[in-house]
Amino acid sequence: MNENSVKQKICPSCNQPNIVTSMYCRYCGMSLEEIQPVNIEAAQVPVTSETNKVEFNASYKGKKYGLNFCVLIFFIFMLGLMILPTILFPLGIFGTLIMFIIVFPMLLCLLIYTLRYTRGMEKIRTFSISDQAIKIIFPNKPPFQINWSDFDTIHIYKYYIFIPALWDLLSSRRKAYKINFLSKDVLKNETSIELEKDFNRSGFKKIKSLIEQYAHRLNKEYIWGKNIQKVRRKREKKQK
Repeated sequence: MNENSVKQKICPSCNQPNIVTSMYCRYCGMSLEEIQPVNIEAAQVPVTSETNKVEFNASYKGKKYGLNFCVLIFFIFMLGLMILPTILFPLGIFGTLIMFIIVFPMLLCLLIYTLRYTRGMEKIRTFSISDQAIKIIFPNKPPFQINWSDFDTIHIYKYYIFIPALWDLLSSRRKAYKINFLSKDVLKNETSIELEKDFNRSGFKKIKSLIEQYAHRLNKEYIWGKNIQKVRRKREKKQK
């Protein structure tokens, strides 16, 4: 064995080399946890290329720090409004104390909720699509990849995720989209995109448009809507 050779992990999906400590492929995002490292010179790795590939990256760092800064300023401002009357009017300390007991937990809840809501916004997320595969790298989720040959139908629909907050105050719903990949109506794989957490609204519209374009070009069935059979019946009526 050549002394200059280095052991690396070869991705089973794209056949590209990765360093031994890699948990995911740096080219396609495939999991490498169970892949054994091999000598890169003996691997004879073929170079793969993806045709008609479109890729874009997104990061919402500015939005994260902007939201956190505004909420923090509001938090400090409200605390000042509660403390200042006590300093100016000592006799009103009981009223201020009652207000502090009621308002402070709500302010704290708002601050915690904002920090949780904006977690991971500053990280890069990537969507790429080609004639071979669809790949999505999320900040706080395992990378997702599926080949076009693995399915014949793409089903996308909207749903809502309940986001609990402290003491259920300020609890809210976040809009998300489920993407199912089916073969002969059997689910083969799935992923979901949460708006403003994974991608913003314009980013998802771009993803949806690209998936629809590639699906039509590669002769895959594209379904938008929760009820698959209902969408198919409407489509059949229009064709008649």
